[in-house]
Amino acid sequence: MSSGKGTDKPRVLAVTFEDTTLRQIRLEMPLFNMKRHGLIEDYLIAHPRFKKLPDNYVFDTVWVQRQIHPKIFYLLEDLFGNNYLYDLDDLLIGRPTYTRDRWKESDVRREVMKRALEQCKVLTCHAERLAGILKTYTGAALSQKVVICPNGFEFSRALRKPERPAGLLWTSSDYPALMQSRDAIVSAVRKFSEKYNLPVYLFGFLPGPIAKEIRNLVELGALPFFHHKALLGSFPPLIGIAPLETIGDRADIDFINSKSDVKMVEFGGFGHPSVYSNAPPYADTDLQCGMVVPNDESSWYDAMEFIYREKWKHLDEEQAGVVEARNMDRIASNFWYEAVRKVRLDRPMISSDIKKKISRWKMVRTFIMGVGKPTKGVGP
Repeated sequence: MSSGKGTDKPRVLAVTFEDTTLRQIRLEMPLFNMKRHGLIEDYLIAHPRFKKLPDNYVFDTVWVQRQIHPKIFYLLEDLFGNNYLYDLDDLLIGRPTYTRDRWKESDVRREVMKRALEQCKVLTCHAERLAGILKTYTGAALSQKVVICPNGFEFSRALRKPERPAGLLWTSSDYPALMQSRDAIVSAVRKFSEKYNLPVYLFGFLPGPIAKEIRNLVELGALPFFHHKALLGSFPPLIGIAPLETIGDRADIDFINSKSDVKMVEFGGFGHPSVYSNAPPYADTDLQCGMVVPNDESSWYDAMEFIYREKWKHLDEEQAGVVEARNMDRIASNFWYEAVRKVRLDRPMISSDIKKKISRWKMVRTFIMGVGKPTKGVGP
């Protein structure tokens, strides 16, 4: 491993708990593409326990993703002050009611994430909309530190030839963000799929009541990130189903409105003409693909009908637009690199410095297991 001395390119140490979709799309792909194009010298992605962190990795840029444990925050604060990049792509400090328990953070960790938002030198978000909602929730002056980094992907150069959709596609890694509009949208999907005897391919998870109502449902389960994307590329064109609730209590709507347009990136970028709710993530975007409609049964049914009868003929044009706008080469070079450049440390550090700091805190065995600020000790 090179020493990193004398280089004019950043060397990144990234820290994340994530091991699935968000690690790939908002960490690994941007870093890989920046290195491939010679914008950064090197990168290393570490789990916050730092157990497998090599001793000799030299870095001058720190990147933290999403959830942050109290002790990780205190470590960052002690070693780097505020000079790090913090990426937050959801309103994780909110309190949605419809999601599964795994999304609900403890009050202590939620407060630490708020403090990290206030302290970090650069905050990366997928859209100005999320940055604005985060500012409302924290009261912090975030606007001067925000760098917008839209979601992208490493698309194939080949575009689909227009072909009538052979089914429907619904991807849901968590409970669907549907409450009051659920019955109307599910009814439209059921009626349309039964009229043309089309399968509804489900990736991920739908709660029992929804799954039981769609008779043509083909449940394919949860898949690794790149397996799912490979299937999106190999399946024939499908009508994607991407609903989001637009009516509800403040906590739920703020959480939903903080979401990204990643379904448009995936469905549109792989040539699946889709239907999206007329919610901010799909209405407030530079992407033009599929149909954005109100959350009533007739609007959803009519949109699927129009795609099936006519709009599929232009799916290659829509795919080309999404690929051009959100190709990861462009996103990494034009957005992520700007964020990385702003948080370079005054001098390079070596990863063994992190391990020494943890040892001095006498947390070799208990690191990240507690809640409060660690007591600094002397000696190992």
